Order: sequence, then C-alpha cells, then structure tokens
Amino acid sequence: MTGVAQVMNSLGRSGLEYVASRLAQAFAQPDCDSHLLVTSRVSGDLFDEMLGDVRVEFFRRTWPLDLSPIRRLGRYLEENDIQLVHSHNWVSAYQVWAALRMSSARPVHVLHDHCGSYDEWRGPLDRVVLGSLDAVFTVTEPVRERFARLLGLGADRALRLPNGVALGPERTPWTGRPTVIQVANFHVAKAHDTAFRSAALLRERIPDLHWVCVGDLEENLEYTGRMRELFDALELEGCVELVGGCSDVRERLRKANVGVLTSDTEGLPVSILEYMAESLPVVMTDVGQAPRLLEESQAGIVVPPQDPESCRDALAGLLGDPSEAATLGQRGREYVGRSFSDEVMIDSVRALYLDLLREGGKVELAERLRG
Repeated sequence: MTGVAQVMNSLGRSGLEYVASRLAQAFAQPDCDSHLLVTSRVSGDLFDEMLGDVRVEFFRRTWPLDLSPIRRLGRYLEENDIQLVHSHNWVSAYQVWAALRMSSARPVHVLHDHCGSYDEWRGPLDRVVLGSLDAVFTVTEPVRERFARLLGLGADRALRLPNGVALGPERTPWTGRPTVIQVANFHVAKAHDTAFRSAALLRERIPDLHWVCVGDLEENLEYTGRMRELFDALELEGCVELVGGCSDVRERLRKANVGVLTSDTEGLPVSILEYMAESLPVVMTDVGQAPRLLEESQAGIVVPPQDPESCRDALAGLLGDPSEAATLGQRGREYVGRSFSDEVMIDSVRALYLDLLREGGKVELAERLRG
C-alpha cells in the first residue's frame, strides 16, 4: 500500500520527535500507510502510546561512511511505495537524498527545520542536496526567508510552520513544594549552566525550592559531564532533580508552578508550548521565536540569556504571587488552544502535502489524505 514517511536520524524525546510522531499518527489511515523511519541513533522510547498503527523501522547507521543502512532505506522507500518523505532535520534530509540515488523511488521530499538558528550553509553539498527539495517547513521567519532566497523557493514552498501540542484536561493548581520545571535535553544550546546558577540563587530566597530538569542526559556526554561538575560545585543536591528523559512529562508539568527555559539559542521549542498548554506561567530567555509568543499572549516573562539574576527575579516573583502566576498560565493555555494546537499544525501540513502530491501527479494519495 502506498504511504507517507516521517524520517529522523535519532529516536528520543524532544520537540522534533514529538512533532514527527504526531504527524505520523495523523496520517495513519486505513487506505494509506504511515511510516516513522529512524536512520541512526536510537535513544530511549518515543511516545509509544501515540504511535498506534504507524509502522516504525530502524536503519541503525553508526558512522558517516556506512552506506549499507542508506541503501536499505532506499529499498524500503521503493518497496513500500512511499510517495512523500518528510525529513525532520538536515541530517535525515541528506540521508534521504543519498538513499533516493540508490533506488528507483521518487517521492516528494519535504524538509522540516526545527532549529531556527542557521546562519550559513554547512557545506559545499548543501545547494545540491537541499536544492532538490520540493518544500521546506521552518519554525522561524528569518530561516524561512533564507531558504526561500537561497533555494529559490516560492512562498508556497517555503513555509513557516508553528509547532503544535495537545491540550489536556484543565490542570489543578500545584500546592505542594514550590516547583520550577525545565524540559530541555542536555546539550550546549540549552544552557543548563544558567539554570543551575539561577536555581542556586533562587534557593537563597526559597529554601524548599524544587527545580526539576527533564531531558536526555546522554545526548552530549561531554556537556552533561560539565553540567554535573557545576551541579556538584553549587551543591544543588536536594534542590535540583535531574530526571533525564521520561515518558510522563505531562504529569511532571502538572506538579509544577512555573516552566522555565534558559537557552542561548532556540527556534520555537515545543517545551514552551507544553508549559502553556498546562497553564503554567513561563520564564524564558530572549532567544528564538518563543519570546514573541509570550509577548503576544502575555503568558510569561522574558529575561536576557546568560543572566541568572534576572531569571531568579522573574521566578521568585511568580512563585511569590500565585494569583498572578495563575492569570499568566490561563492566558497561555487559551493562546495555545487558538493558535498552536496539534490540529492547527496537522491541517497546515496536510494542505502542503495535498498541493505537492497533486503537482507531482500523485493524485490518488492526495485524495486519500484529504481527510
């Protein structure tokens, strides 16, 4: 049976994987196969409860010159009549490009850039590889404009796509130990050093502070090692909890008072939308697209990056004023429901899929996906 494939190079728990898995689930239909293809690193589980009838395959490429998994990916696309491939980062876009040149498969190929912070092309092959794309999704307008300009894509083929999240039931306000939650995998851009220093300063004002760090600790072991050294130097044991990757993020969010992100660079992080969906007020650094959302929704406080004192002050204010925190949290939930729900994201993707498939002569699949 013909189908659609979401492709990524690793399997873990982050915003990228969340979006890819939600799209895979959305396009799993009785008359259309939906595939989730993982080309390289395997790390943990991925929203098993969400995948349903999605076909998940692993190709386990372990080093850059290992071409065997790429050949198998090409055969898979050919044998399963995949007519549309949605790559969820630059690495997987390169891998799909190579796989297609080793097979007779000729699907529509879409790149989804979730990072939103690229300033330069990364190598001499970029124009060749990325120039073969049929369309690009980005999370920020500056990167959308860069793709459109450098690849010659029209406005209908270089699109800004806000991430989406699911709205759960209304959250009961947390009345336990004062709790800050940070959902961010451990890698350099997330600046956990700022978070740890902020937590140490905030603990001086709120001695029973609980700061929960949810995120993959294995993604960058060198960075995680440096953060553990800082953790020990600041004597954060008992105050900051390093949870690692986990499957109960929503339950963790429901047992917190404030959501925080201390990144040095960002696109439009799903974690911010998750905080807002759970009616948490937000404190985040002034990077990427998300601060604009906080300004539009009036759902949180934006602070300078690498400024633990400003972060501490913002968090202390919200933890000390539950009424104001609840007001900001409710604004955020309403805003996400209007503009950043899963349904809004999926409808936007579906519209582009249909246009591309019809343009490419794959009309039968387009009709099946019309919904």
